[in-house]
Amino acid sequence: MNVIKGLIIKDLFELKSYKKFIIIFVIICAISAFSRSNPSETISIFATMTTVGFGMFSLATFSYDEISKSDKYIITFPITRKQIVLARYILVIGATILGSIIGFILGLIISLTMNHTVPDIYEELCIVMGGIFGIGFIEAIQIPSIYKFGAEKGRAVLFFAVLAIAILGTILFYIGKMININISFETINYVIEHYFLIILALIIVVMYYISYRISVKIYNKKEV
Repeated sequence: MNVIKGLIIKDLFELKSYKKFIIIFVIICAISAFSRSNPSETISIFATMTTVGFGMFSLATFSYDEISKSDKYIITFPITRKQIVLARYILVIGATILGSIIGFILGLIISLTMNHTVPDIYEELCIVMGGIFGIGFIEAIQIPSIYKFGAEKGRAVLFFAVLAIAILGTILFYIGKMININISFETINYVIEHYFLIILALIIVVMYYISYRISVKIYNKKEV
């Protein structure tokens, strides 16, 4: 565990140069939130922006390592490649969750200050969880792509992967309309109202786990 902790600290030192940029980013998010009169929009916009922002900032560590070729040095230590990948996932997931917590709390404070009303907390948590799912989906595709193709090519692979998924989703939607699949919106609403957070949390965990396993497999075979 100390080894993984050391790798995470190493990545945090790499991200130290982003400190001022992160502060400016949070301020911009706050300004965007202040511009909304609806308390629900204030929290959802702030939380979503900080979740996505912090998640994307954490991915910058891949570029630092690729430029400095630090992997060649790191693997000389008594550490497994599985631990190296695990440390990176802990950092990325932790940064994403931290961004959502900061955005939710500050958004709630701004909302209470401006509107003096308490919004629907469950609804706001669903929106925040949706933001985590969105950036988590991107990270789950991009991290294995970076391990396979490198930081620059990995971004291109992400673009084409998301595009392919969007096209597939559109095709399936129209196929569903053509064969007249009946969807019970009452059932969907019931599930959303009672189990949405649990279902989405489970999907996020499974998504990250599959991504992690793929990354470990790729990195174990990779020459550094």
